[in-house]
Amino acid sequence: MNHVILIDCQMYGLQSGLLSITGSDKVKIEMAFMVGRMSLTNSSKEQIPCQSGNVLVELLRKKSWGKAAGLQALYNLSGLDDNATILVDAGMLPALTDILFESQDAELNELAAATIANIVSNPGHWELASADKKGHSMQFEPIVSSLLCLLSVVSPPCQVSVLCILCGIASSPQAAGNFSSITSSSTVSNA
Repeated sequence: MNHVILIDCQMYGLQSGLLSITGSDKVKIEMAFMVGRMSLTNSSKEQIPCQSGNVLVELLRKKSWGKAAGLQALYNLSGLDDNATILVDAGMLPALTDILFESQDAELNELAAATIANIVSNPGHWELASADKKGHSMQFEPIVSSLLCLLSVVSPPCQVSVLCILCGIASSPQAAGNFSSITSSSTVSNA
């Protein structure tokens, strides 16, 4: 049955296939895996999040292999600036920060950090959106402090992404004042 669904998706276009998935988690994970591995055109990258962003975010709450597929797909889609609002509205940031701060899997941490870095690279909707389960924004002092603490314990590729996240937050008009006071107090406490 899964093969029939995958063939139909290829015949009608991947985005319409993802939209109509109401099947098992296994089918959703296979489709997310395909989206994560494909070279997508800008029009595909724009259509897929609109039609399947919620499904991909839902996968982040699954077991590791579902998380990995969902993360790879979201990373691939987050590379287009226009998708940031759609993905943030789908609830991506709380799921990603949860993975980044709680997961012991280096590969998942790297993908989560790289995806967040793509989203925060430009000012936008993410600045006012919830970044954790409690509804705090990315500029919330404990979130920024946690990002700073991650720098000493994650892999070099993840460090690069975390630094990009911090730069994105610092560049945000919403966070400029907050961020400078947080980083200067963090620097003083670490000295």
